[in-house]
Amino acid sequence: MDADVVALQELSPQGARLLDHSLKRYYPYRQFTEGVAILSRFPLRNPRYQHSQRGINGFLFAEVESPGGRFQVASLHLDPLHLWTARDKWSLLQQLLWGQGEIHRAEVKQITEALKPGMPTILAGDFNSASHAALDQLRKQGFTDSFAEVTPHPDRIPTLHFKLFGFSKGRRIDYILHSASFRTLQSQMIPGPPSDHDPVVSVLTWGR
Repeated sequence: MDADVVALQELSPQGARLLDHSLKRYYPYRQFTEGVAILSRFPLRNPRYQHSQRGINGFLFAEVESPGGRFQVASLHLDPLHLWTARDKWSLLQQLLWGQGEIHRAEVKQITEALKPGMPTILAGDFNSASHAALDQLRKQGFTDSFAEVTPHPDRIPTLHFKLFGFSKGRRIDYILHSASFRTLQSQMIPGPPSDHDPVVSVLTWGR
């Protein structure tokens, strides 16, 4: 995909070690922490991880010294629907109607407070969005959904693929968002295995 900066989520410890070793030739600047990662061709400054205060995952932040200027990037893994126990499954409707949305709004607040005010920003990751609470909140703060900016009917193109009662399903839950310091030139999904998530790739330029 030839990306300059990569954000990864849902990494196992073994997977993180394998990727760290195999990608060091292409990405000399790498940070792997607690299942999330940021890889860059440009120097990374001030990397820091925060576990979600309300969810089971977390967020990795860093600043990138690119040729065009410094910006901050975050690799985000928001809280998923909880479906591991019988009690979780019985509460699925409650999670869908308001539970997950409440958690995601709290996570967006935590993420926003961790960002440096006024610095150009890119947020990328797995939003686990059964609701659009996190996306709506970030849009209100001025962030642009990169893929939706250049794609008609973006929600018809899923990034997550799964089976439900034997039927293949999909949903767009993986996003690249950017502040007003950037403009999207191109954005696409790269479909196919081995992951059940398709990567989102965007080409951004500075300024309007």
